Amino acid sequence: MRDKLETKTSPFITAITSNPRWILEDQLMLHVLGFTLYGYAFGVGRIPKL
Repeated sequence: MRDKLETKTSPFITAITSNPRWILEDQLMLHVLGFTLYGYAFGVGRIPKL
């Protein structure tokens, strides 16, 4: 299950953190990323395989 989570979220995180506007030291950006990633991972886990 953890492998599936990393497979689904890794490109998402890479795309965000490779953006030049991303500032790792900005706590608000980090919190927004955390909440967004949580929601995305939760949604991916709830979608049944078709």
